[in-house]
Amino acid sequence: MDSFEERLKRDAAAVRADVSPELESRLQASLEGVAAAKPRARSNRPAWFWLASSLTGTAAALTVIALLNQEEPAAPPASIAAQPLLSVPNLNVRPAVLGPLEDELDKLKSDLEKAERVVRDDVETLLGEVPR
Repeated sequence: MDSFEERLKRDAAAVRADVSPELESRLQASLEGVAAAKPRARSNRPAWFWLASSLTGTAAALTVIALLNQEEPAAPPASIAAQPLLSVPNLNVRPAVLGPLEDELDKLKSDLEKAERVVRDDVETLLGEVPR
């Protein structure tokens, strides 16, 4: 490990780096602008503050528990219970007729293939290559 460290130091010493005055002043300003972190002062809150916050948290927890443990509400009246919650719409489903669209898609693919062949032939002619 020591030989590796020595090689690193030798290599670093061999590197020639010129620092411009502008960069040096910016580095110096950055180093001077850094201050050591000060430890935070402990807050001097009174003991009753801890007690009040504990009681508030306990009261909130008990309220949530009480709300969650309430009895289930009574059953709704019979007139409301007889109606379905969701009604399914009457859907008239027919298969899509894609015949003309599929023909048009095939024609479009054929046109694109022809265009690709023409462009390839033109590029090969311009570049002097033998067409396939």
